[in-house]
Amino acid sequence: MTVVGAYCGSHGAIMMTREADAPRRQRDSIYSAFARVGAEIAALEPDAVLIIGTDHGRIYTWDLVPSFVLGVGDQAQGIGEAGTPEVTWPMHGDVARAVLTGALTQNIDMSYSEVMRIDHSFVTPMLLMGLDKSIPIVPLMSNCNAPPIPSPVRYLRIGQVIGETLEALPQRVVLIGTGGLSHWVGDPARREFLRRPAGTRWRDADKHAMVLPDTGPINGEFDNELLSALRDGRAAQFAADWPEERIEAEAGNGAQEIRNWLLVAAAVPRWRAQVLSYEQVGQWLTGSAIVSFT
Repeated sequence: MTVVGAYCGSHGAIMMTREADAPRRQRDSIYSAFARVGAEIAALEPDAVLIIGTDHGRIYTWDLVPSFVLGVGDQAQGIGEAGTPEVTWPMHGDVARAVLTGALTQNIDMSYSEVMRIDHSFVTPMLLMGLDKSIPIVPLMSNCNAPPIPSPVRYLRIGQVIGETLEALPQRVVLIGTGGLSHWVGDPARREFLRRPAGTRWRDADKHAMVLPDTGPINGEFDNELLSALRDGRAAQFAADWPEERIEAEAGNGAQEIRNWLLVAAAVPRWRAQVLSYEQVGQWLTGSAIVSFT
């Protein structure tokens, strides 16, 4: 199998910008797990890292809200928002084009960009892992933040197709899924604004700026149910049990990003997750976790 490693981790930029606010034990646990993943990836010597992140309305605004965008050019540009630096990362065009073709062949429509821009959902985990820029990436943006969004079950299907496509490639590829776990993004008024029907939001977007509190609620039961499902190979059952509305109500709008984790799990269906770290860091507003699939 061409996939030589698979990992998932939280991606909030606040993990870096509020590093000092988190209790030291929790911060050190999360940071050391990210560093461990970075070291493991380096040891695997992959030809490419396919990383699944999302967009938070800074690249794809209301004039265009794609469900999936695959970077297929020569480099990806980190836009330097949310306190992250502007970075340029090389991309692996051959692997990206193979994934795009594989998706289309299996009747999965996927947008693509030859001038790919990425936000903190990609940049934060790559920096925390210390990912070497000599390893090109294949960035896949998935819309987890601007409803309507694809269902968790849809992510399983796309993950399956990506995994099958990668099996036929000569390149060694590592998968990384980013996002979540439970968290509520923005104040209640903004969250309600985001839930408005498609086509009704763009005129009022400037009235609902993002406001982040000092601390936020975390649903540890939801987080641990997801982690348990990934450990036991029950990603499909979890996706069926947790449709969009239930995730929103019980784990927050930010928890919709666990779709990216489900995609990775579906790409390596015979692998099981090992939890490297899980911490309920209120100062980071998020149930923060890092897992490795083996």
